[in-house]
Amino acid sequence: ELVVVYDCLSHLLWLRNFLLAEGFEMAKTIDVLQDNQSAIRLEQNGILSSTQRTKHLNSRYFYVNDRVDNKEIAII
Repeated sequence: ELVVVYDCLSHLLWLRNFLLAEGFEMAKTIDVLQDNQSAIRLEQNGILSSTQRTKHLNSRYFYVNDRVDNKEIAII
């Protein structure tokens, strides 16, 4: 679930920045719908559930977590 959010997020942010550059008004925060509670906790709170299982996700996790901290996206 985190990998999917990471993959979609780069496209969403690019599209948002492109539309802003073209003069369109956009919402300040993008709402990302998520149904996996473990992934939501990982993305919002920064709680790594298992160091062995999430070890390879560090770069993706920090990218998503930075965007949540900057209030560019909101995980719902």
